[in-house]
Amino acid sequence: MKTKLLLIVSVISLALSSLTQAETDKSGPPNRKKMMERLKQIDADGDKVITYEEATAANAEKLLKKFAEIDTNGDNAITKEEMHAHRKAKRGERSTSSEES
Repeated sequence: MKTKLLLIVSVISLALSSLTQAETDKSGPPNRKKMMERLKQIDADGDKVITYEEATAANAEKLLKKFAEIDTNGDNAITKEEMHAHRKAKRGERSTSSEES
């Protein structure tokens, strides 16, 4: 009886972990909705431009590490266009490197 119960619990646990993994895969890497929410939090004045000061105040360490790379015109502010261009370039790099492998 205990063995049967243990087996049932194991099967249910495995099924739930598979379901959770399947839902995670649907959202794509990284979860775009969470990323957009975080960017809105960083943009303290809501002008759809993230300044270096806003990123610093929000402790946005990942963004700060890449800030100069993303801010292509060097005005200490990242626009929506600069962010899109950076993401597009990164996707291009990933697809090129995977094709070379």
